[in-house]
Amino acid sequence: KSIEVGDRVATHAYHNGHRANMWVRRSSDCVLEGITAHSGAGMNILPTLNEGPIAIRRTVNKPRPGSNNIVATIRDGIHCRSNRGPMLIEECWFEGMMDDSINIFSLGYACRKLTEDGGILMFSAGSGEPSDFFRPGDKVALLDRSSGNYLAKLTVKKAVPQFRDNRDPDRRNRFFTLYFEEELPTGIVYGAADGRGATEVYNLNACGAGSVVRKNTFMSQRRHALLLSAPNTAFVDNIVDGIQGSAVSGSTQGHFVCGPIPEGTIVMNNKISNTGLEAIKFYTHGTVGKKGDLSRSPAKGFVIRGNSIEYKYADAIRLLNVNGAVIKDNTIVAAPDADSGKKAIRLTRCDGIDQAENK
Repeated sequence: KSIEVGDRVATHAYHNGHRANMWVRRSSDCVLEGITAHSGAGMNILPTLNEGPIAIRRTVNKPRPGSNNIVATIRDGIHCRSNRGPMLIEECWFEGMMDDSINIFSLGYACRKLTEDGGILMFSAGSGEPSDFFRPGDKVALLDRSSGNYLAKLTVKKAVPQFRDNRDPDRRNRFFTLYFEEELPTGIVYGAADGRGATEVYNLNACGAGSVVRKNTFMSQRRHALLLSAPNTAFVDNIVDGIQGSAVSGSTQGHFVCGPIPEGTIVMNNKISNTGLEAIKFYTHGTVGKKGDLSRSPAKGFVIRGNSIEYKYADAIRLLNVNGAVIKDNTIVAAPDADSGKKAIRLTRCDGIDQAENK
């Protein structure tokens, strides 16, 4: 209430918390524009569970000029979690993040057990999402992390929340039973109480698919410019200089934390230098490449084109267990004091990679 354009505001510091300066939730066609943040107790901007597209333009997240601060945000700059619409993030400035500048993903679940009526009881390690996170008609991907490939993509028939007690029936709950239109595939692994080792489930309709990150500037920070776990996205016309992670790192994150695999990503016309890790990296975990069955790899359809990359500490472009990518028209040079063991392009257990006219 009563916040006007040009106002300065302060947010509270939280001990052992993950609060955000701005939380955009259950919205659609929402625009955040021209906002500057010099500090934050957690994320700077947290778009989560939105129903439609969200645009973030010309926001600045960096330490206050003239101060001795080196940290602007102790976690992500923009943390896009479980959104049904795409994100448009353009002409923003990121500097001094202690985590990623931008993270786009869906919160993952694990298969806990098969119910007597043919459903799957799901488990989330965190607080989970609200009961309408899975909806009839949603497409979900079942990921077998041991192999790194999808067992199937299924259509949700219904989702039934499983409340553990009656103390707070409206709280976010970690347990759902999912029922699907199709028959369940073979090979599903059901986990213990913590879900570890189980088949993972990601909602393809609520992961921020189709997002565009363009014309942004990413300066010195601790991790990645874009940590990506959503398909059919674009990272275009950005400047990346001095980050300690990758300009784009695309895969799932750890054990059913973030997914799905970011197939069909376009990385084009970016200027990338001084990264601590690979400038551009796409991969899937597991044995899918080791066993020679790359045709089943969900890491596919990448276009890496027209980028200018200077590498020093790590490879410029790294693909692992990828089935299908175009790497063309990139200008890739090693810094004068670059690690001699690093390569311009490193492909490990990949197939269908089209390389041409890279300098």
